[in-house]
Amino acid sequence: MGLAWGIALPLLMALVLYAIFRPPEIVVNQLLAHWFGAQFEAWRTAWADAWHPPRWVVDCLPGGLWVFAATLAIHALTPGTPRTRYWAACVPLCVVEGIELLQYLHVTDGSFDPLDMVVGAILWLAAWLSLHRKGRREGVWAIRPAWRVGGFVLVYAIVYLSDRAPLP
Repeated sequence: MGLAWGIALPLLMALVLYAIFRPPEIVVNQLLAHWFGAQFEAWRTAWADAWHPPRWVVDCLPGGLWVFAATLAIHALTPGTPRTRYWAACVPLCVVEGIELLQYLHVTDGSFDPLDMVVGAILWLAAWLSLHRKGRREGVWAIRPAWRVGGFVLVYAIVYLSDRAPLP
């Protein structure tokens, strides 16, 4: 699987899970409802009635998929030596584990779920191991610095899209 697909496919899978099974109040579902109107709600209802995945798939897998995609993206977007890129690829794991810890301590909203931590760690490890595959080329993307900043912003903006803040 190419690096672009390794980033895009998990994010697309997480988007589908959010769109079908998460509450309509989250930002991404509000945007989809705004763009597609009643068609989005009809599509969402039809899929939710037809497909009944386990709760951990709905609750934990989207975050883990984000960790996987963000790990690959950060490794590709970070300038510097391979060692610098490998260390930067640890950031998504720290983010997901940190958010769960803050939820456990009631510093931020949300509910603590240790399974979120486990799924995030497993998918981070899968991404990390894919970066260490024998024969993996370094410096996969030659990207201008402005595009790197945009890439980082995009990867972390996805976290905002999963929030429950209603749009004005």
